[in-house]
Amino acid sequence: SLLLVHPKFGPRIRLVTVLTDMDVTPDSPMKNQCGKCVACVRACPVKAIKNVNTEHHYQNRDEALHFDRCVDHVTSNPERIPFVEAPICGVCIRACPKGKKRSKPQTEEQDLSG
Repeated sequence: SLLLVHPKFGPRIRLVTVLTDMDVTPDSPMKNQCGKCVACVRACPVKAIKNVNTEHHYQNRDEALHFDRCVDHVTSNPERIPFVEAPICGVCIRACPKGKKRSKPQTEEQDLSG
């Protein structure tokens, strides 16, 4: 769904701009992290995610997304995600398994006491 999916944090990151006069050498683009997963596609309440290309990066937004469906949904839904100012439903972000915190496995001692 055109999200940057980080190998460690998944789509749960926020992009910012840093202004500097320092020389910065860019690295190469990140490998697409989605693979064959379709969790976001299944979770999208308005079926806005096309899921037509998971091997390479999308050339443009229209290739990846029915953007009008997404916009209609977020502008008609008054709910807001805490700390996010722009209207976003966030279902695709919550559905993505990449970068989700995993609960710690219980120890045998915890199993016996609970």
